[in-house]
Amino acid sequence: LNWRVDRIRPTEVVLAREDPTAPNRPAITRVIPLYDPSELEKQEEAESIMNGGEDESGEAQ
Repeated sequence: LNWRVDRIRPTEVVLAREDPTAPNRPAITRVIPLYDPSELEKQEEAESIMNGGEDESGEAQ
């Protein structure tokens, strides 16, 4: 089995595997998170505090 890196996102890596015996099938994908979900929540909370309680649109929460 050979996997290739399909996409690299800020919080995850997406791997894809194509089946050479069935080229008409869509690729199988797997997503590997780069952080533990609890770490992401802490990071989002910290960013919210640093932004003065505003969300990404600039509106107060």
